Amino acid sequence: MFRCDLCKKVSEPGDRPTMIVTEKREKEYSNRSKKGKEIISKGWEIVEEKKCCSFCGEANELAKEEK
Repeated sequence: MFRCDLCKKVSEPGDRPTMIVTEKREKEYSNRSKKGKEIISKGWEIVEEKKCCSFCGEANELAKEEK
């Protein structure tokens, strides 16, 4: 059981939350190759995500598709 962060309703026992990313930031990752050369790659890092019920999760996906 969990409480939806969007509609504030309590879920049914056994329901799994849908995670929605609400904020992300760009991040640089540095690695070393086998030859010792530094490799820098860019990616995204999740800053904040919210637990939501399946109804709110579906509504969020539909809103993204309409944009």
